[in-house]
Amino acid sequence: ATTKEVKESLGKQWSQLSDKKRLKWIHKALEQRKEYEEIMRDYIQKHPELNISEEGITRSTLTKAERQLKDKFDGRPTKPPPNSYSLYCAELMANMKDVPSTERMVLCSQQWKLLSQKEKDAYHKKCDQKKKDYEIELLRFLE
Repeated sequence: ATTKEVKESLGKQWSQLSDKKRLKWIHKALEQRKEYEEIMRDYIQKHPELNISEEGITRSTLTKAERQLKDKFDGRPTKPPPNSYSLYCAELMANMKDVPSTERMVLCSQQWKLLSQKEKDAYHKKCDQKKKDYEIELLRFLE
């Protein structure tokens, strides 16, 4: 089997794992990453003539999706939408899973333009409240 075929096969297996099993492997990867960083720091100190920076050894091991899964299981609150338009689109798109993503964005934009200013202001208030709630939850999580 070629490297590409092996990678595709493993990727398929990974995507079929439950979140709990995936999380187990994420924790293992993070543990191994710590060991690697310690070994590399030691190596860099012993070989200063190689001019190796520590920036490359502290790079993240996890993908964005894996980080989000870990954060969710750790109890980290989810970030609120950055603005009222994003909040509106997120709510609208939750009901349009069968529509292709490009069409969803177009529909969302069109629907947003049809809203009255009063309706948009309501989303703005809702978004501000979500941001305040997030700040409180995040502080609680970080304690």
